[in-house]
Amino acid sequence: MANGNNIVGFIASTEQGHNLEALSQILQELKVRYPEEENAIILSTPMIPYETVVAVMDTTLTIPIKGTSFRQSLFPNISLGEVQ
Repeated sequence: MANGNNIVGFIASTEQGHNLEALSQILQELKVRYPEEENAIILSTPMIPYETVVAVMDTTLTIPIKGTSFRQSLFPNISLGEVQ
């Protein structure tokens, strides 16, 4: 993960697959540091399954608010890109 200029984190896969909880944690930390930022760019290769891209998008958009059925916005303006 990068914040535009610097790499801010690397998330290794687990035995169960992609670690979306770790992704969420880093995104929440970035939101604290950049509270006004609403943009995120998700880059993927053609080999990444559609379901994985959607799961990453969902993780990037919002987080659940504990004790409620509501969700808090993180980065609602998502752009997708492809890398080879």
